[in-house]
Amino acid sequence: EQARELVADYDAALHQALEETSPLYEVDNGLFWVSNFEIAAPMEFHHFLTALGHGSGQRRTLDRAHTSPKAVEQIVAEAEEALISSDSSMEPARRAGELVYSKWLQASSMPVKAVVANALMSHGLMVSVDVYQSDKLLPDYVNSP
Repeated sequence: EQARELVADYDAALHQALEETSPLYEVDNGLFWVSNFEIAAPMEFHHFLTALGHGSGQRRTLDRAHTSPKAVEQIVAEAEEALISSDSSMEPARRAGELVYSKWLQASSMPVKAVVANALMSHGLMVSVDVYQSDKLLPDYVNSP
């Protein structure tokens, strides 16, 4: 019964969308996380960016279409320092960041829930549900030399 409760909120579309961002990790770590957060918690992530100052009245981030890689490090460091400080003006960004990460943690459980759901279905303990299955990221041990 507890295993069925665990997989009750499984979302195959969310699972697939998150898995499709995996190749981005090899390209750029930041791009991977932005994509994951936009999928798992789009409204909360937008609120976090707004509260951080991107497009808001606080102007903690510069209003530019492009920022040099050297400047990005400084901007991120300043934002991180502001977030961990006791500055009360950053409280909306802190709360939004916690919501984003909380929703992402919940979403990141989808692959495990898919495995549990498949195990329950294969043993006749659960009626069939749509489970996203992709082996493209797994090594091919069958044809390995």
